[in-house]
Amino acid sequence: MRIILTMSEQLNQLFLEIQKTSYLEWIAFVFSLLYLILATIKNNWCWTFAVFSSGIYIYIFYSVNFYFDSILQLFYIFMAVLGWINWTKKDENQQIVTKNINFHLISISITFLLSLIFGFIFDKYTNQAFSYIDALIFFFSIFATYLTTKKVLENWIYFAIIDFLAIFIYWQRDLLLTSVLFLLYTVLAIYAFVLWNREYKNAKLKV
Repeated sequence: MRIILTMSEQLNQLFLEIQKTSYLEWIAFVFSLLYLILATIKNNWCWTFAVFSSGIYIYIFYSVNFYFDSILQLFYIFMAVLGWINWTKKDENQQIVTKNINFHLISISITFLLSLIFGFIFDKYTNQAFSYIDALIFFFSIFATYLTTKKVLENWIYFAIIDFLAIFIYWQRDLLLTSVLFLLYTVLAIYAFVLWNREYKNAKLKV
């Protein structure tokens, strides 16, 4: 009985903290969720919501010393424009594709090395919070976003891992609603992978 009560108290505390969330974070939350839902079903309007949510999160992340994340939002805005252009093209290149294991091993190695180097620099010379983890999220997010614009199936695997890792650091900086958002991102990324993988396999059967 006490365990149930304790869990109830914790949930109530969580809801109270979420109620304190700023209007800006609420707006960014809604726009970000709309982006991922629309991206899951490959609707071009996802990139419009990506631009708006990223613009708001530039300020939110900067205010809690997540400089990597603020810079990342600028990159997201650029990639949203690129994504819109790529997704509106009417040619065979818009089919879902996959990359071989060598591509992923090389990409992961380079991205991990960049994360270590820049994590060290920001940890030593700035007041960046969670420097190494945030650097890892930063560089792998850039890589995964690029794969998304090219409709590479494996992008959702990267995003599921990145989003799950991000839950921890946002929670620690009292961005509770953003933590919830990234929990939903994790679930939706897994779901999106299942949908895209099914479509990819169906397309191969038709060839």
